[in-house]
Amino acid sequence: MSQATSVVAPATETRVNIFLAQVYLLMFVGLALTGLVPYWISEFTQFESLLVTNPTLGWGVFIVRVILVYVISIRVMKIVYRIT
Repeated sequence: MSQATSVVAPATETRVNIFLAQVYLLMFVGLALTGLVPYWISEFTQFESLLVTNPTLGWGVFIVRVILVYVISIRVMKIVYRIT
């Protein structure tokens, strides 16, 4: 009986390690994207001036951000419900 648990434990540990590596990779990509977008906007001043002078574009960006927050929160809630 103890032999079966010792065989299962390394496989489970390997799966957990792979999962955590994927999570940290996604976190790295998110942080890199978070850093690159402001840098890109600061380099291209015409986008900034277009965003300030065009109210429709400004509202569009705002609405897209709100929709993204809503979609991400729904996805997180689905993850939480699967775990419990």
